[in-house]
Amino acid sequence: MQMTHELLTLEILDHRQCLGAGQTERLHALRQGYWGEWEFQRILKKYLTGDFHLLTDCYFGEANPTQVDAILVCPSGCYLFDVKNYRSAVRYEAGTFYLNDKRWRHNIFIQLERMVDRFNQEMGGQGRPQGTQSYLAFINERHQVTVDSTWPYGILRRNDIWGFLKGVAQAPTRYHTDRLLSLFQGKLVANPYEKCQVTTDHWLRMEGGIYCWRCRAQLGDSYRRRKIACKSCGFVEDSESLLLRHLCELAVLLYDQPLSFSLARKFLSEQCSNRSLHRLLNQNFERIKRNTYHNPFKTNPEIYQRIVWPIDLDRDYYRIHQKFLT
Repeated sequence: MQMTHELLTLEILDHRQCLGAGQTERLHALRQGYWGEWEFQRILKKYLTGDFHLLTDCYFGEANPTQVDAILVCPSGCYLFDVKNYRSAVRYEAGTFYLNDKRWRHNIFIQLERMVDRFNQEMGGQGRPQGTQSYLAFINERHQVTVDSTWPYGILRRNDIWGFLKGVAQAPTRYHTDRLLSLFQGKLVANPYEKCQVTTDHWLRMEGGIYCWRCRAQLGDSYRRRKIACKSCGFVEDSESLLLRHLCELAVLLYDQPLSFSLARKFLSEQCSNRSLHRLLNQNFERIKRNTYHNPFKTNPEIYQRIVWPIDLDRDYYRIHQKFLT
């Protein structure tokens, strides 16, 4: 699961200290949601067996597309999930939500209702499987989700996942998963909300320089140095890989705009030689004209892997949340 462009951009801007209060709050919400979806998918992939497909971050509908966090396609039918990851306890009593024991006016059913309606609309007349079910999946770490008998939809809490998957595996076979998968994939549309605009104000307040991959401390110049060691945590990184990682961050911020030598030099805060930067750009980016290069972010998925930013989930997520994992 890759981060959305918005989340990846906000993480970079946040580190370079050019986010306002509103965008910082948005970043925290996106980060929490991303971790929740990632953890939910991790559990499904770990415990699911047999013939199944898992579609993630799906969008249906040409006009005003609706997002579905995850679709599980298996022989017994298909299952739609809207994943929630709240930091506080959630309670539902007599038609009212309570977040951390305080009444909450936000209706968390809206997205589930929209995605089910849009899914049924798109699949109408297309042989939509009758086994379709929808769930609000709460991946809250401490399982702090309680509901009463008035809860109107399917619910899946962290403690329920194993039993749910066991039931799915034992359900009778009704469909060919490959056919269902082809049917769904034919209705998917591209993410219309992908781009996150980096404003002129962001560029003016952005702090340039090169940073440690592990602790994000600022590093010194890379002139005539093959390896660069972080004085804060001791992490050692090849200077060429380090500079390329920062150029990929710049490509994310520019999105579909070309990279220029002058902007790259400013982004790195002139902490490498012109010769090294020219060589790196010429070797890794397609040149459009003198000192201008094609931005590969939208067409090259390896850009995300090169950045490995801001967290290596296999390392940091488990270190922070290990005691809560299923």
